[in-house]
Amino acid sequence: MKTNPSIAIICSRYDACSARGSGVEYLWLIAHPVGTVQGGQDVIRQVKAATDEVDKDISVRNTSLQTERKLLQVRLAVISPQFRAKEIKDFDAKQKNLQDLSRQKQAMIQTGFIKARSHICYCLSHSSVS
Repeated sequence: MKTNPSIAIICSRYDACSARGSGVEYLWLIAHPVGTVQGGQDVIRQVKAATDEVDKDISVRNTSLQTERKLLQVRLAVISPQFRAKEIKDFDAKQKNLQDLSRQKQAMIQTGFIKARSHICYCLSHSSVS
């Protein structure tokens, strides 16, 4: 008897804290049909798409941050030392938040892929019962 579920939903999540607020993001990977080459290829395609989306998002944010850095350098030349330290500290915090966000999103994708791969391997190994 063969058992081969037609679909699997694998979820990976992380708690996101950013300048826009906090929340939870999810990554859904759907393998259809599970335990087949097509299911594996489908998961790989989705992981690549998610990675490309994250790379694009981080790139846009990084470009914005670099523009902000240039503006900050101009402002630093004309503000008093007491405000200069705060401005630098705030910018450094934004830069660290972007790096953390990038790491979290990449970890979310990797975790989702590992879960999907494990689930597909499990389905393949249990697809026939004698």
